[in-house]
Amino acid sequence: MADTCSKIRLPRRRQPDFQNRFHLGNGLHEMRAGQFLVLEQFTNEMS
Repeated sequence: MADTCSKIRLPRRRQPDFQNRFHLGNGLHEMRAGQFLVLEQFTNEMS
């Protein structure tokens, strides 16, 4: 799970803290969907 998180947060732009927090809150469900996508890909490759 930790690997998935770091993979998704890898592309990070420099921006003010409040903008970062807003961006995180705004794309939370999108990030979660991305996590499941990566997990699915990972399990597909493993099997």
